[in-house]
Amino acid sequence: MLQALENGEDANDSGTVILIQSGMMHQLNLVGGMIWERCDGEKTLDEIADELAVEFAVERSELEEDVQAFVSDLTERGWLIND
Repeated sequence: MLQALENGEDANDSGTVILIQSGMMHQLNLVGGMIWERCDGEKTLDEIADELAVEFAVERSELEEDVQAFVSDLTERGWLIND
């Protein structure tokens, strides 16, 4: 992201969450970072989708599938544990 900014690129949609897993660094995009921050073991996926729908002023149905897919991907990678 810093390199993009130095090159004069628009980095507004770039993530601000960096995950370091098994020695690898992974940068999440804006929405991914917001979902990650809410994966606290307390909130349900429905609650996360509700919060993001308010945050982005969009219909909840637009985010529901994205939240599910993102969490499923992180679970498959072993970065989240889904109890």
